[in-house]
Amino acid sequence: ALGVRVGIVRPVQINRSDFGDGELDRFNPNLPRFWGYLRGKRTDRWSDSNVHCCSLTANGMFRGHFTSSDWATRAPPDRINGFQPDIPIGLLLDLDEGTLTLYQNGQRLTTPKDGLSGEYCWYSSAYDCSLVNDCASVSVERGLAPGD
Repeated sequence: ALGVRVGIVRPVQINRSDFGDGELDRFNPNLPRFWGYLRGKRTDRWSDSNVHCCSLTANGMFRGHFTSSDWATRAPPDRINGFQPDIPIGLLLDLDEGTLTLYQNGQRLTTPKDGLSGEYCWYSSAYDCSLVNDCASVSVERGLAPGD
């Protein structure tokens, strides 16, 4: 079983041949050791926003923490007030408004990130939940924000 972080990241083409044997086994766009490589994959489709990766830790020791990065520095994690670790979440990426909004229980909880533009992909990273004795699962569904 796994613990989970979920969010958005810039689309990049990762070439396995650029890495040593097993080096990508623990790939995560939040890890500074990969930032230089990821910045080097920049395309015009990223637009002018310097937010390249942001995510919510859904469970484990840092559950309810939101972090973002420009792949040169990482903003200090923000703890999401009112986040409930055992309740499913929804994330809405609105590129017209340039925001990422978090929903729980059918209600908007917060908009932890604005200033987004360009292309993004959804991603999740998983780790062994036996380390934190707290497991979760991820599913991705397309839909409207509650109330729309």
